[in-house]
Amino acid sequence: MGVKSGKKTLLIVGVATILLLWPQATVLADTTTQATLLEEVKTFKPGLEIRLPGLAFSDLAKTVDSEGFLHIPWIGEFLKAIYNFGLAIVSIVAVVMIIMQGAKIIVSGGESKVEGYKKIGQIVVGLFIVWGSYAILYTINPALVEFKALRVKYIEPILLPDYPEGLTDEEVASTGVPGSYTGAFDPTGTEKYKNVPPYAKCLMGKYNLKVNVKTETQNISLFGVKGVEVNKYSVEAWKKSEKEIMESSDPELKEYVIFIKDTAAGTAPNLYSTKKQRGAASTLLNACGFGYARKKINPCVQNTSLTRDMHQAGLAVDFVYASNGDFTWGESSNENSGSASKQCAKYKANYEAQKTEFDRYPLLSKRIAAMLVSCFNKFDNGANPFTTHPKKFIDIFKRNGFVWGGDWCNKTSLRTDSMHFEYWGECKSLRCKNGPDS
Repeated sequence: MGVKSGKKTLLIVGVATILLLWPQATVLADTTTQATLLEEVKTFKPGLEIRLPGLAFSDLAKTVDSEGFLHIPWIGEFLKAIYNFGLAIVSIVAVVMIIMQGAKIIVSGGESKVEGYKKIGQIVVGLFIVWGSYAILYTINPALVEFKALRVKYIEPILLPDYPEGLTDEEVASTGVPGSYTGAFDPTGTEKYKNVPPYAKCLMGKYNLKVNVKTETQNISLFGVKGVEVNKYSVEAWKKSEKEIMESSDPELKEYVIFIKDTAAGTAPNLYSTKKQRGAASTLLNACGFGYARKKINPCVQNTSLTRDMHQAGLAVDFVYASNGDFTWGESSNENSGSASKQCAKYKANYEAQKTEFDRYPLLSKRIAAMLVSCFNKFDNGANPFTTHPKKFIDIFKRNGFVWGGDWCNKTSLRTDSMHFEYWGECKSLRCKNGPDS
């Protein structure tokens, strides 16, 4: 009697333990910080011909993680539902079989009774294996019982203007581009030039740019920095990018906005010097108009070729320029900031001297430390141009028609001008067609 009682107690304890460890399969999304909101993405929940009890597909979060991936949990949710449904069916069948064997034991005797007990024992062992498999796998490795969300790379759309079919690039540019300014390319003042490239015609038509005529501009506030003067026909694009960044929940972006504001106030450290410097945003405009270099201010002297200066066009802004220089490995095309080897060393020394102050912005400080390593490695052979800007900061601008100073038409150039952001909008597709970099 004591042996039977001990077996019953052991069975009860075993079943209770399994019930406490009842499988609760989970669907895990990547815990990487969600950031950029993708309002243009349309999603549709899966529709099943046969519905599973307890299955309700969740709403898809229209955000991408720090690596640019969308997280789609529906496959994991479907597998979880099948798993739980299968456990329920197996448990019900097992209970029915135990009842049947119990009835058989009651009405029979002898060997049939022993066989009934044996089968009940086998059923209980089967249930133990089914129910206990989760606990066993979880003990070995919790990842074995987690259904992770599917990660799908989000490909940024490239918006192209809607032109009539059959036009060449030159014809497209000369007709002007639909937009805020409805005028077409005005050739006045371009007669001296041997060639007016398609990109120049497009920019001049889209943003009402004229040779030797000051750009039409408007003062706006960007990231709390007041008095940023930009081309009046590009204001919407600047404000749209700012809005996306300011409303983002991404911790890097939130911290960086604070850093920009502190830079504007002159309270933030910088890499150019150990002295505090203002320098959150600059457009470097003057009255010369399109086709003139900023160096030739008094008087405005027309260049021999129609080179573009996006600052002159009011289409470029330099952000946090005291920590984001313009420099090149090898023969530098811009000596204002010195060669890359000297600049990297200067940035490293100033960073280490102000490490405590930079650590007030821990994510920025960590990013700078990593960037300094690639800086001395020729920007990882061009793959990682030096910048203090978060990747999402750059990506949001690029998605809204901007070009960043770390991306040049000449892909072999080991140059970084990471302070620089210029707006091309619908002319962006013509940028690298016979067009020099700024």
